[in-house]
Parts: sequence; C-alpha cells; structure tokens
Amino acid sequence: MKIESEVTGPSSAAQERNTTVLLGAFAILLVIAMAIVGIGIASSKSLGREAECRDLTQYVDQQMRLIQKTAACYAFDDASQQITTTWERLDASKIQIPELRSRLDLEASRIKSMREFVQEKLQDGYVIERGVLVSQVEIQRRIDEAERQEREYLEAAAKRKAEREEWERKKAKYDNEVNRRKRPIELVHDDWYLEVGPSFWCESVAGYTVKQPATHRFLIVKVYVRNDGKRRHELPAIKLIDEDDAVYERTDLAKYKEQLDLGLLGPTLNPHDYIRGRVVFEVAHPKGRRFRLLINEGVFATESTTVKLFPLPCKFMN
Repeated sequence: MKIESEVTGPSSAAQERNTTVLLGAFAILLVIAMAIVGIGIASSKSLGREAECRDLTQYVDQQMRLIQKTAACYAFDDASQQITTTWERLDASKIQIPELRSRLDLEASRIKSMREFVQEKLQDGYVIERGVLVSQVEIQRRIDEAERQEREYLEAAAKRKAEREEWERKKAKYDNEVNRRKRPIELVHDDWYLEVGPSFWCESVAGYTVKQPATHRFLIVKVYVRNDGKRRHELPAIKLIDEDDAVYERTDLAKYKEQLDLGLLGPTLNPHDYIRGRVVFEVAHPKGRRFRLLINEGVFATESTTVKLFPLPCKFMN
C-alpha cells in the first residue's frame, strides 16, 4: 500500500499542472479572439461611417446644384424650400459634417442677397423674362425693333406686290401684243381672198441658216390665199419693202420644204382653190427697221396693197 501511494502521488501533480497550462492557454486564446472581434466591429463601424459620410456629401452636392439652378431662375421660394429640406436631412443624420453645414449656410446667404437684389430691380421697373432680368429700356428697345421689322416687312410686301402687279401688267400687255401680232389681216381684192398671218425673225428655217448670222435674218410671213373668182388666176406677187421703200424679193427656196414656199405649189389657182404656206425673205441689218408686205393683184397688175408687219421672235412660230 505504501508503494502505491508513492507511485500515484507524483502523477496527480503532473495532471494538475497540465490542466493549469491548458486553462491558461485557453484564456489567452479567448482574449485574442475577443480582441479580433472588437477590432472587426470597430472596423465595420468605421466603414459604415465612411459610407454614410460619402452618401451625405453626394446628397448635399446634388441639392446644391439643384438649389443654384432654381435660384438662377429667380424661383427663390422654391430654392429656400430646397435648403430647408437639405437642412432636415443633415439634422436627421447621426453624422455631423461641419463643412456641409457651412456650404449650406453660405448658399442660403447668397440666395437671400439675390432675392433682395431682384426685388430692388423689380421696384425699379425691371421684369423677369424667361429667367432673365430685363429693364424697361430694353423692353422699349425690343418693341421699337419689332415695330421697325414689321414696317420693313410690310414695305417689302407692298413692294413685292407692286412689282408683281407691274410684272403682270407688262406680261398682259406683252401677251396682248403677241396675240395682236399673231392675228391675221384679211384682204379681199376682186377675185382674191388673202390672209396675212404673223411674221417672225429667224436665223434658220427647215435646217437652212442665213449666210451671215451676225447681220442677216430670215423674215418669215405666214400667208393664206384663196381664189374666189370664176376662172383660173395667177397668184398675187408678194414682195417685201422697208421704210425707205427698198424692195426685197423672196429668197430662193429651192433648198426648203415645199410647204414653206407658195411659189413651189404652182403660179396659178383654180376657182375655189387655196394654198396655205410661208414666204421667206432674207434681210440684212433688220434691227430697228420697219417692213411692209407688198401684194400685187397679179403679174401684170398695176394696183398693189401693203400690209404692215410686226415680226415676233422665232420662238413664237409654231
């Protein structure tokens, strides 16, 4: 029994020492764990505070831009309401940022000064027009400018109307003159019925051009001739004379189509027969000169008739 006691005694003491060491180590680990958790909580709180500061700063920046924009349109009541709303948000926040409050105070003071300035201008006769202060002098200037522009517009419109009426009058006169010149002249002489139609100045006809286009022109006259007698008659001789009584013979039309030349259809007409065609004269330096058509009753006739010609440009010839 004594031997057992000596053996078990030292073993029990070792166990107690081991238990003490383990408990000490566990306590140390527990302290370390608690320190880590504390650091994590503090870090989380710090991150949350930074995020809230960032959000609050962004909100104030956004509100400041909105307030400045509203004040720029002279809507001071709305701007003041926006400042109040921003103040309420700052007061409700657990974080106090003096810089944001200072900015808001400065903006409120600026808007107050702007309100006083605008009120003074309004009392002096200024008005707010599309977000801009405008003086009575500027308003009167704009009115005068608008009236001036209206007068100029009315004067220009009246001028255009007068020019249009003048153009229409000239056009009507021109059209009447063209129609008058196109109107045929009827001649009844013994057994002949003759119509002298319109005449035209042309540089070429039927593909044939005058020999000297710079100085010469073709004078083309439309003519209708009918034999109303009871026997065959020779065609009237047709010539051209100018204001100096110079006589022009018809141009040689051998190179022209037959329907252009009365002479190619025969020198005589049977009773009730008729021909319709054009006679052509080549004239040198015709500008500014007047011409007449000389019509003789027959080849041996002594009586003659003259018809004044009022030639048109070639573009009117059909």
